[in-house]
Amino acid sequence: MPLRMLGYYLLLKQRYSDKPIKQMVLYVGDGNPNMPNFLETDNLRFSYEIRDIKDIECKELLESDRLEDKILAVLYI
Repeated sequence: MPLRMLGYYLLLKQRYSDKPIKQMVLYVGDGNPNMPNFLETDNLRFSYEIRDIKDIECKELLESDRLEDKILAVLYI
């Protein structure tokens, strides 16, 4: 996952170099997420956030003004 997220970051940064990029993995599996959220080598330090959808209140998503939040609320069903 860290290499995939780094690849996504680089593609986004090339296209939107003047904008800040905040990356997040939204975990929708059973149990707790147990994957690393960083990549560290001799010359690189990269990280991103992992959120478990079970930790987000469905009501909060449904009441949001953002369409993407309402779409995410469907994952609760």
